Amino acid sequence: MSKQTLNEQEGHFLSTISHEIRTPLNAISGISQLLADTKLDATQSEFVDIIQKAGSHLLAMLDDLLDVSRLQSNDLSLNANVFEVTDEVQIVIAKYNSLANEKNISISFETTPEVAGNKILDRKRFNQCLSSLVGNAVKFTEAGKISISCWVDQTSNNSNELYVSVTDSGPGISSENLKEIFSVNHENRQKKPTFDGSGLGLTITSQLTRIMGGSLEAVSAPGSGSTFTLCVSYSLPKKKTRTN
Repeated sequence: MSKQTLNEQEGHFLSTISHEIRTPLNAISGISQLLADTKLDATQSEFVDIIQKAGSHLLAMLDDLLDVSRLQSNDLSLNANVFEVTDEVQIVIAKYNSLANEKNISISFETTPEVAGNKILDRKRFNQCLSSLVGNAVKFTEAGKISISCWVDQTSNNSNELYVSVTDSGPGISSENLKEIFSVNHENRQKKPTFDGSGLGLTITSQLTRIMGGSLEAVSAPGSGSTFTLCVSYSLPKKKTRTN
């Protein structure tokens, strides 16, 4: 049996089991929310909050598994959405601002003028990739700041490329771990168990950027923070012609 066939079978299995698990998980999430809306004492509210966070964590893991299954079976298609990249970056920043503020971490964003204006690429997948990078930056940074930079470039074959770099002041990554950081089996920088994710975020992001015609690069060293730069291809909307 070929490796491609094995990957397709594994992807099909992951997709099937993920859908089967999602049904009871949705019921747990729904009932726990109904319970949270009732009159509870402090201890009961704490227990319900733990249930909700665990449920959200498991649902996020299922989403990651579904993405892995689609990627392995070559069953992931991209959409062509028209949107402002800067607006989407701001949406991602807003998602993590609360946690960053709790840790007294600032998030800055700068962009070149060429980024302005509508671009055509998969909005959901772009958001997913950037959310993975910003989420990791906030998670692993205990003090300092996170800087996000965005710019565009044109390659020799006249294709347009969008770059977004996320730089944190976290603990950094050793050269040995940096080589494996995008692998499914990479060692997570955070040792203690939390409800933070499946650990597949960088692996999925790296593969998604390749499908989107780009790449994901990382530069880091222990004690010096990390910079992750994603690159994706985009096109421009056709200009409307004026008719008399």
